[in-house]
Order: sequence, then C-alpha cells, then structure tokens
Amino acid sequence: MFGKKKSIGIGGSLISGLPISENSFIQINASPENLSIAAIVGAQKQEFNLPVEKITSVRILNEQEIKSTIEQSVPGMIIGAAAFGVIGAMIGGRIQTKERKELKQILLIDYPGNQIVLDCSGELYSTQKKFLDYVNSFLPQSKINL
Repeated sequence: MFGKKKSIGIGGSLISGLPISENSFIQINASPENLSIAAIVGAQKQEFNLPVEKITSVRILNEQEIKSTIEQSVPGMIIGAAAFGVIGAMIGGRIQTKERKELKQILLIDYPGNQIVLDCSGELYSTQKKFLDYVNSFLPQSKINL
C-alpha cells in the first residue's frame, strides 16, 4: 500500500551456492535493491541479502534427465508359471527397463566469485517468467536470460 515496495518471489530447493545444506527449501524475493534469500534449515531460518548491483546474471535453464527404472513383472511371472512351469515364470517375470524423461528448471544467479543454483521445477513457468521479468526491470538487459 502506502510506501510499501513491490517484491516478487520464487522458491525451490538449493543445489549449490550458499553455506547451507543441499536440498534445503529456499525462497528468493526480488526487490529493486536486493535479492532477499530465506532458507529453512531444520528448525532454523537463515537469511541472506544479495545487493542488485553485485548480480552479474540471472537465468533459468532447462535440464532434461532420463531416468531408467528396472521393473520385474510379478503378474507375468505368476501367469507364466501357471502356463509353462518354472521356465514360463522366468520368461513371464523377466526384468524390463523403462525410461522416463524429467524436465528440471534450474535458476542460476551469478555474482562475483560465486553462483547460486536453485531447482525451481515446482514453480509454474508463469511464476518463473514473472520473477525474471521483474528482475529484468531493474537490471541491464544483457544480464537476464530465460
């Protein structure tokens, strides 16, 4: 309202770049003066502030992972055993490998001598874009990438 400055936030799990444990939940709120970073580690809340003038780049990258899972078909083993005995159970219950693609959204914040890396896959694309557009409003155009 009156005199209150606008800030926009984004959250995710920490990959690297802060002196706290990996996979800690991080909330980053951007304002024209700084990025306010709040982390919940165990029962404690830790806060960090990164002045905007120190930021060299902010970007979100897509990282595609292909995860392989190994599955054994128990129903196939039972049906194979009933129809063809032990050999049928071995063939019906054979191990199969399935691949599943997973897309991760990685937020990178670069500043001199360091980089904060955050997995923000849980955030909607529109939230990510809104965050970058807002940060873009007070950083030079060359520093923002999506």
